[in-house]
Amino acid sequence: MVAVLGLLVVAALVVMIEVPSLLKNGQRKEIWIFSFLLVLGVGISIAHSLHVKVPNPLDWIIQLYRPASEMLDNALK
Repeated sequence: MVAVLGLLVVAALVVMIEVPSLLKNGQRKEIWIFSFLLVLGVGISIAHSLHVKVPNPLDWIIQLYRPASEMLDNALK
């Protein structure tokens, strides 16, 4: 539980450092992207710290390309 609190504190510090300069420069789209990526990263980090199995995106890519790889492998044998 301490890890989750630490992650939230660090995320809050990052927001306090980054968002004022983005607001000052009128970068609204960048704030939305920054917020999305920060929430995604903090969410995955919290899940990892709570020992939740987080799927690896590379596994999805391997499953997507496996049929083509096997077909090409069979064609070259």
